[in-house]
Amino acid sequence: MRNRLPMLATCLFTTFSWAQVSHVSLTDGWTFSEVGKEDWLPAVVPGVVQTDLVRNGVIPDPFLNFNMDSIQWVEDRDWVYQRTIEIRKEDLDSDYIELVFKGLDTFTEVTLNDRPLGRTDNMFRSWSFPVKDALRSGRNQLKVTFRSAVK
Repeated sequence: MRNRLPMLATCLFTTFSWAQVSHVSLTDGWTFSEVGKEDWLPAVVPGVVQTDLVRNGVIPDPFLNFNMDSIQWVEDRDWVYQRTIEIRKEDLDSDYIELVFKGLDTFTEVTLNDRPLGRTDNMFRSWSFPVKDALRSGRNQLKVTFRSAVK
């Protein structure tokens, strides 16, 4: 039985100014969809795509009866999680701003305002990306695309 679960763990912004560090949690406000589709559903972060699909009534609970067999298609697909981040102009005055993920399973591409920040290839570590140059005052779109580990 395959068991590759696209997972998005804790995500936060860390800003550094001279002698000051602040953290902003980004666990709320996520939506997700299968790559190439536009049916965005609410997501819980940290979490896994199967749990989000169950929560939204798309698939049955994989741990009941033989449901796991009927939902194997989920791990063969690519999934994207997104959220909007509001940034104040004064937030951009920080000397350094980074985006930190405390676990992304496994092969992902991270973009901010359609600008590639990087790729990941290991669930068992944290990932951080400098984002000051990609941020703008107002609304910013963060996306994490999970590529099928099975494929």
